[in-house]
Formats: sequence, structure tokens, C-alpha cells
Amino acid sequence: RTVSEMTTAKGYTEMKDSGIQWIGQIPTHWLLKKAKYCVSITNGSDPKSEGSVPVYGSGSESFKTCGEYKEGPAVLIGRKGATLHIPHYIEGRYWNVDTAFDVKPQEGFSLRYYYYLACVFDYNYYISQTTLPGMTQTNYNNMKLPCPSLDEQSAIAAYLDTQCAKIDEIIDQAKASMEDYKQWKASIIYEAVTKGLNPNVEMKDSGVEWIGKVPKEWKAIPLKVCTSKIGSGKTPQGGAETYQDNGVLFLRSQNVYNTGLELDGVYYISDEIDSTMKNSRVRYNDVLLNITGGSIGRCCLFDLPDTAANVNQHVCIIRTKPEILLPQFLRYFWNSAAGPMVIDQYQTGSNRQGLNFEQIGATHIPLCSIAEQRQIVAMLDQKCAVIDQLMAEKQSLIDDLESYKKSLIYEVVTGKRYIR
Repeated sequence: RTVSEMTTAKGYTEMKDSGIQWIGQIPTHWLLKKAKYCVSITNGSDPKSEGSVPVYGSGSESFKTCGEYKEGPAVLIGRKGATLHIPHYIEGRYWNVDTAFDVKPQEGFSLRYYYYLACVFDYNYYISQTTLPGMTQTNYNNMKLPCPSLDEQSAIAAYLDTQCAKIDEIIDQAKASMEDYKQWKASIIYEAVTKGLNPNVEMKDSGVEWIGKVPKEWKAIPLKVCTSKIGSGKTPQGGAETYQDNGVLFLRSQNVYNTGLELDGVYYISDEIDSTMKNSRVRYNDVLLNITGGSIGRCCLFDLPDTAANVNQHVCIIRTKPEILLPQFLRYFWNSAAGPMVIDQYQTGSNRQGLNFEQIGATHIPLCSIAEQRQIVAMLDQKCAVIDQLMAEKQSLIDDLESYKKSLIYEVVTGKRYIR
């Protein structure tokens, strides 16, 4: 089903200018009121006891729970940071900390309608212009809101509940398909880099858990035997203040993805700073592996010829001996299902969310002849390109649906789309 088939609605015949840029025109019979006359907005606080009630902050649920609670329904809206624009509708018991405001309706106003309004607020119109964007309680209280009658608010909320549920269902299906594609891709890679391309070859036990059985002629050897360098960089003295808009590429974990380098918003450092970081200069076809944080295990090749680059301490450079191990083959090993198994093996106690060079060097990898590695890489390049294209199409659908959903909400809550 296409998004155009989900809903049909016409606009109101008589409109007026709201005087608020992000709201634009509203129906002539609608009012415009400050939020403090529609809802009650209060700040949160740190909980004082432990329990099972979920604690929320800045638009999302944390892993913390507490024994104190408030009763929903409520809308939680963030005060600052990246989740400022993500409202949260709560039905049951909850507690909110001081990074999220608690919103309850006043008489004659629909909380669900307010939730949908909060989904499309132009926060840039109200935020404090500081390093970390933020909204004060006064900002929220003084926001002017389009106010139809309570019956219309309820009808709008019910309509959007129905339509958004349809859109969300398709989005969820697309996301599930993407996860299936990711697992399929990882499985194909794993089978190729550990079993080869000949399904009839005689196998033997590799003696390594994350490798399993390998062809009889293959080996399982420590990565350090096949490399000339395993190491990472550092943050230049002076930190972010040293970053430039041009110069030597300075790669961080947010630039390294399994699908390749992502250079949107990449930073640069000067030649002078680069000269103090000679040991972490990146060469063409180096394998880059994220070794800390939530992106641990993401891996790609540095495939930019004639480009000067360096890395920070969160990215490991693995430089293979190409006569023994193709960097493309090693990259596929980390991208396969074996990669997470290796990381899980080392993620214990204080070492969680971090790999060190000794662990990386000691990691056993499956190894075959260079000729066979080339065949495997060629096959995987072809198959993975097909899967990546399928995933890109699903992501494009998700993006389109998210954009349509926001546009639909905006048009309905500001009266540009008439709901019976």
C-alpha cells in the first residue's frame, strides 16, 4: 500500500494567518493560546528510592528504575540535547528526571493532541542558543498552540492514532526486513570466510569457537602473524579546538561503518598536528576497526587513494601483510558473524565495550591461499552489493514514510488537512 492510499482529506475552506512562522495558517474558528493555558508543565527530579518504575529523561526511557511513581497518561518532553524533539507519551506509572518536563492536560484540552503537536514543534523557534540546545520551562509555557475545540482535538488525535499506526506498521516491517538482510549478509560472509566456496571440500575442526570447521587445507592463526601494524591514534592536544574544515582527514569511530567510510561532517587536522602523530597515519587499504563504545566492531577499509588521514584512539589500524592476508578478506572476517563472537569473547568485567591491541593480535582468523582469498572477496563483493542495494531501498522507504508521517501530523494538527 502506498502512503497516498492511507488517507484522503481536504482542507478547511476558511483560513487565517496564525502569526507564528512554523504554524502558518490555521482555520478561522481555531484559537491560538499559550501552552500554559492548555497544559501544566512541571520539571522532574532524581528518584530517591529503588524499585521497578521506569525512569525517563530527554525523550527516552533509561535503564534506571525507581520506587516512586507518577500516574499517566502524561507527555514527557526533553529539555536539551539530541532528543529534544522526541516527545514520549506515557500511559502507566513512570518517573521523570530533570532532563524531561512532565506535561498534563488542563480542562478542555486533549493530551493526545498535545503529543502530536509536540511531534512537529519547530524547536529552533524557541530553544536557547547555547552549545547544547535547550528548552526552558518558560519556553514551553509560552509557546503558542493552535487550539480547535476539544471535540476537534479528540477527533484529530483519534485520526492520527489510526493513520500513524498504519504507517508505523509498514515502517516496522521494513525495519524487520533490514534486520533480516543484515543477518543474511553476515551469514553469507561467515560461510565464505570460514568454509570457502567449495561445498564438497573435506573439513576439519579449526579448534577456535568463532571459526568452527574449516577446509582441510586452511589454517587458523593469530592475526598478529599476518599483520605489520596493529595500533590506534589519539586525540590531538587541544581536543576539538584543533579541528579544521580542511587539511588531513581525522577519522573517528563515527566515520567507520561496515558499509564503508562515512565522511559527512568529518573533521580535519593541520599538517603540523599530523606530523606529531606519525604512528597513526592511515595508508590506502588499511583495515579500520572501532574498538570502543557502542560502535565497537564496525569495520571497513580506508579506500581513498592519495589521501592523507589519521585516526583517534577509538579506531584501530590493522595493516596486513598482503602476501599472506588480503585486507579485503580481513575486513569481511570482522563484518561476518564471527566479528561479534570475537568481541563477546573479550567483553568481560572491566573490559566491556573495549578491545585492546593484544586481544586483536591474539584473535585467530581463518586463512587460506591468497588466490582463494581473492575468489572469496570477489564473490562477496558481488553478493553484498545486491544485499546492500536491497537494504538501501528499504531505508529509503523508511525515510519516506517517516517524512510523510511528520508531514501528515503537521497538516492535521495545524488545520491544513480537514478531519471529519
